[in-house]
Amino acid sequence: MGSQTAGSGIHVAEQRARTLSASPSSEQEEREEAARKMKQVRAIMLAVLVGAMVPVGAFAQKGGNDNRPPKDNPKIVEKEKPPPSNSNKKGRP
Repeated sequence: MGSQTAGSGIHVAEQRARTLSASPSSEQEEREEAARKMKQVRAIMLAVLVGAMVPVGAFAQKGGNDNRPPKDNPKIVEKEKPPPSNSNKKGRP
């Protein structure tokens, strides 16, 4: 009975030593590699999306489908000239 507990204690200690070791496990390396690849994929997808949206925005402005009614020519209102003043009026003091 004592030998079984000592053996299991050594096994647990070995597992903890493996997880605390300086060299990363192969599972951790795989996760980091997958994370790097996903980061690259996201960057590429973002670049493609931005590259596709620029021409779409440029062509959207060239429609020329203007359904607004035409504007009337502005009416110019001219001021009426006052009658000329006559300084030589008769009966003026």
